[in-house]
Amino acid sequence: MARSKSIPAQDAIPWTLVYILRGAVAIIALVIILVTWMVNRIDRSEINSYSVPKNHKDRMLGAIVPFGSDAWFFKVSGDKNAVDIERESFLALIESVKFDDPLSPPTWELPKGWERLPDDAPENTSGMFKRFATLVIPSDDESLEVSVTHLPMPDGNRSEYLLSNINRWRGQLQLTPIDIRQLKKTTLEIPLDGSKATFVDILGTAGQQRMRPPRSSSPPVAEASRRELPDFADPTFKVPEDWTPSSGVPFSKFSFEVRDEGKNALITVSPLQSLDLLANVNRWRTQLGLESIMQKELDEQIKQIKLGDLTGKYVQLEGETQTILVVIAVHDGTAWFIKLRGDRELAEKQQEKFEGFVESFRFDEASGASDGD
Repeated sequence: MARSKSIPAQDAIPWTLVYILRGAVAIIALVIILVTWMVNRIDRSEINSYSVPKNHKDRMLGAIVPFGSDAWFFKVSGDKNAVDIERESFLALIESVKFDDPLSPPTWELPKGWERLPDDAPENTSGMFKRFATLVIPSDDESLEVSVTHLPMPDGNRSEYLLSNINRWRGQLQLTPIDIRQLKKTTLEIPLDGSKATFVDILGTAGQQRMRPPRSSSPPVAEASRRELPDFADPTFKVPEDWTPSSGVPFSKFSFEVRDEGKNALITVSPLQSLDLLANVNRWRTQLGLESIMQKELDEQIKQIKLGDLTGKYVQLEGETQTILVVIAVHDGTAWFIKLRGDRELAEKQQEKFEGFVESFRFDEASGASDGD
C-alpha cells in the first residue's frame, strides 16, 4: 500500500516566523524590565530628595485652610514624641473646623483636655502679625501650643501658595524645600464643612531658637507690599453708632462690623506702604466673581471724596451677592485703605454712613485715634 504524502496545512506558521516572534517577545519583556527599573529608581530618588534626617528630634503638624479671600493656618511644633501623642487630636481639631459665612471666623471643637487662651493673652497680642487664637495642650513636661492665624490670600496659583508656606515650615525644621511635584506626596487633603484643609506632618530638627513653640507665630507668605506696616500718626474719625469694634483682622489698624437681619459687613482701615490701585481693584473684583479690568476702565469708575484737606479715590464694586466700597487716600507717603465689604443689600443701606465715616477722617501728627466719643 503506497504511503500518501503529508500535505502541510494552509494556516501553518513557518518556523522562521516563530523565531522572529519569540525574539520580539523577548525584546519587549527586556524593555518592560528596564522601564520598571528606571521608574523605581526615579521614585526612590524623589523620595530621598525630601526625606528627613535620621536623627530628627522635632515634629510639626500644620494645616492650611483657604476660605474666601483668606487662608487660615493651624500649627503645633515641639519634641517629636510629645507632638506624636497629640497627632490624632490635632487631626480631629482640623476635621471639626466650620465656616458659617465669609465674614465670620471659623469655629471648631476643642479636643478634650485642651485649653484656649484669652484673646488678650500675650501669645495672641505680641508682634505685628497677631494670632487669632492660641490653644494650649497641657503636659507634665512642657505644654504645647497650637497657633491659629489667618491672612489675606494673594491671587494666583493656590498650590504654589501652599508650597511656599510648607517650605517655610520645612525651613524651620532645617529641611530642604520640596517642589510642586512632591506637594501631594507630603500632604493630606481633609474635606471640611465649607472648605478643605491641607495637612502636613514634618519631622526634622528645629534651630536652637525654636526648640519650644514660639510666643508669636511667624506670618504666612503674603504679598510683598503687605509684609510691614509703616510708621504713621493715627487719624481721627467718627464711627457710626451701629458699628461695633472687631478684632483679629490682619493688616488692619482699625476694624468694625455691622449686622442687620442676618446680614453683615466688615469695615477695615489699613495703612500700607505701596499703592497699586489697579492690582488691588482687580484682586477685589476676583473675590466678587468679576472679571479684571484695564487702567482706562478703572479711571472711568473712580470717584473723588474729601477727607479734610485730602482727596481720596473712591471705588464701588458690586458682585452678585456682595459689595465692596473702598476709599484710598495717601498721607505722608502712606496709602490708607478704608474698605467696607458685606452683603449687597446691607452695603447699600450702609453706604451713606460709610461715606460719612470716610469724610470724618483727619490726619494730625499730634493726635491719636478716636472712636467718635
